[in-house]
Amino acid sequence: MIPESLLFVPEYGDLAGMKETLERAAEKSIEFWTAPRIVDRENGCYHVWFDRDGREMAPETGSDGRSIINTLRVMYVHSMRLAGQPDDRRTAAQLEHGLASLEPFRTPAGWLNWIHWDGSVITREMRGKRWFHSEADSISTIYLLYIASDIFTRYRDGRFLALAQEAFALLERSAWDGESGGYFNTMDPETRTDFSKDAGQNMHMALALSRFCKISDDPSARRRLEWLLAKLPMLVNAHDIAWNRVDREWKTPEFPDWGPHSGADVPPRILAGHDVELVWYLEDAAAALNAAYPEPLLRLGRKLTALTDDRGYFATWCSVEGVAEPPKGMIWWSQFEAMICFSRLWKRTGDEAYLKLFWRIAKFTFAELMNPENGVFRGGVDFESGRLAPQGGWAWKGGLHTVRALTECAKLMN
Repeated sequence: MIPESLLFVPEYGDLAGMKETLERAAEKSIEFWTAPRIVDRENGCYHVWFDRDGREMAPETGSDGRSIINTLRVMYVHSMRLAGQPDDRRTAAQLEHGLASLEPFRTPAGWLNWIHWDGSVITREMRGKRWFHSEADSISTIYLLYIASDIFTRYRDGRFLALAQEAFALLERSAWDGESGGYFNTMDPETRTDFSKDAGQNMHMALALSRFCKISDDPSARRRLEWLLAKLPMLVNAHDIAWNRVDREWKTPEFPDWGPHSGADVPPRILAGHDVELVWYLEDAAAALNAAYPEPLLRLGRKLTALTDDRGYFATWCSVEGVAEPPKGMIWWSQFEAMICFSRLWKRTGDEAYLKLFWRIAKFTFAELMNPENGVFRGGVDFESGRLAPQGGWAWKGGLHTVRALTECAKLMN
């Protein structure tokens, strides 16, 4: 059991106490995701599935196999540990293990999203209902660019720089729309029938380029980041909420809501978790370019404050007008991304209302999702049944969002 005095959220206004709490929570998550048992030597990858109590578990139905994004997120955590303990040979060896496990994902067209345990490709025909089981889509290569660049900023192994350069070149050749600008969701220009451009792909590309421009002097990378910084704020609609998808001409489509993946009976809606990411991703993009922060994002940030209830629950989904969907449960990543968003807005504007909102979300997230036995956060909770999600969930939780948010927010608590 973790002593309550170590990981509790202090009373509002105690910035030093909050900073210490965030840093200790980050340490616990880093310890969890870099422990020796994380290495899966049998399958040549990482173990990423752990139950609500932190014990290894079988993957959920339909999620069998290896994901490049999961792998990269666990590698990110290892690099964070090495930043503080550069002589830690075990962690360095485990990061090396992850680096070697990326090779089966490499193809001439782009990096695969998902593969079988034996390294064979999960094709479109095999993917079933899971739309991300595609041969090669742009988000896989974008994520490689982001993580490889980010790791290289603090762990100066030239192989990560080479991976980032390779990923950017692939995206230039196969995903950038030379006619209208922006990055397609798919990577094969010869067979492309889907010309949509999710905001998620493009805003993650902006984040990736904000890291890549720190380690590369490629002028094309800067031009692409400048284009994204100018264009992405245009996703903010008349209701001050940002659309999630655009068509080839970068115009708002009829259904900006991932509708084709959700079913025809789902009304238009917005993934608000991506909107809070957009607010701070483009802050990093502007900083990388030494450019002004786009004003529409300040309007978006103000609108997003209405999606947090009195408890500290941030609504993952909302209407196109910015009305929160009735809460059914809490998902870890949107809570943590909202924490970054509102703490950043507090620092940018000096408005204490953002700090109070950050504090409320942090207090609720710690209380509802932290496992008191080990200080590690679970993936979510169903409000009606009280059912807790696993601590793993493809490592989408602990592998990046949690550690990143805790460390980013801790930097601001002064």
